[in-house]
Amino acid sequence: MEGREHIKYIFARYLSGNYTQEDLVALLSYFDIDDEGDALKALIENELDTELDIDEHQVQIDEVDRWVRKSLKRKTRRRPKHLRGNRMLLGIAASGLLIAGIGSWIFFGDSVSEGPVTAPRAQEIEPGKNRAELVLDNGPAIALSEDQTGIAMEGGGIVYVDGTAIVQAKEVQYVSLSTPRAGQYQVTLPDGSKVWLNAESVLRYPTAFTGDRREVEVTGEAFFEIVPDASHPFVVTSQEQELIVLGTSFNVKAYQNEQAITTTLVTGSVRLEKSNGGSATTLMPGQQAVLRDNEIEVRQVDVMEAISWKDGIYVLSNSDLVELLQQLERWYDVEVTMWPRRETRLSVIIPRDAKLREVLQAIELKTGLKFNVEGRRVITIE
Repeated sequence: MEGREHIKYIFARYLSGNYTQEDLVALLSYFDIDDEGDALKALIENELDTELDIDEHQVQIDEVDRWVRKSLKRKTRRRPKHLRGNRMLLGIAASGLLIAGIGSWIFFGDSVSEGPVTAPRAQEIEPGKNRAELVLDNGPAIALSEDQTGIAMEGGGIVYVDGTAIVQAKEVQYVSLSTPRAGQYQVTLPDGSKVWLNAESVLRYPTAFTGDRREVEVTGEAFFEIVPDASHPFVVTSQEQELIVLGTSFNVKAYQNEQAITTTLVTGSVRLEKSNGGSATTLMPGQQAVLRDNEIEVRQVDVMEAISWKDGIYVLSNSDLVELLQQLERWYDVEVTMWPRRETRLSVIIPRDAKLREVLQAIELKTGLKFNVEGRRVITIE
């Protein structure tokens, strides 16, 4: 990711609260607003002091957009001399983005649609959380703590990331870490590699890597950060494909109820082979392989769309609405029935900690579609 796409990704991390000081410096230094600083700050802070109404404040929004677009054209890398904290950052980032007026929702691309929001408020459906189950070979299922973010191997046992013991593993055996719908969890593997497991996914791995290859299996979606070890390649098996890596970061999406397996490479390189033999391909950073009907298609993509879920957000840019709704089904544990306008595409950033009602409101504003919620069933209507 480079240029504006990288900045959008950093800003999305900022919105989710999962950002570093380096992210903040990079984001602020991207915008050179020294010349117009006072005027822009006044406009931004005035808007941030009140609840934003798109129609009522359109003139001010357009003025903010005009000032910031002017500075963006120069794209200098000088850090602003005077910063006014996070409120300043929110205003700066309004360039080319439209603050939609419901909490921290941020839309980019076309303007939002007019019309009332009809998603019912009768039942609040909460987002997913840290929730998973751990099963050792021939052992009982262990419900993992929702107050913890992940697990690791330590001293011959499995512990939470804060060091709290879970279970001892007296001998090398396989472990299955599974997340339900509305669940996510992290794991540090025996070699130090890290895996983020998305909702409704399973990772099977040994308590120690003892052979020539470090082998794991995944169903569902997972993001991997692999520790380099040239003499012990890391192998990920997912349904009909096998990935061979030395040290890299990538995302695998291999849900059994979806027709394709997608592998997105962020850093390093991976070799993708079909489990039944035949053609193979090597991916470079920024490429995505789609295995469908025993054929591999490789394309260049914006990787932030594939990996942003692990940072607590969904990022879509001119993406298929059906794909987003499938993700929402798993994260909110709901069933979505979509009849009209299945071809709808949209660009949006959605925090994963938002309530479902807020998400549906956001989609309504962006697309003009309406939703009815009946229990845990969501129905799209015109």
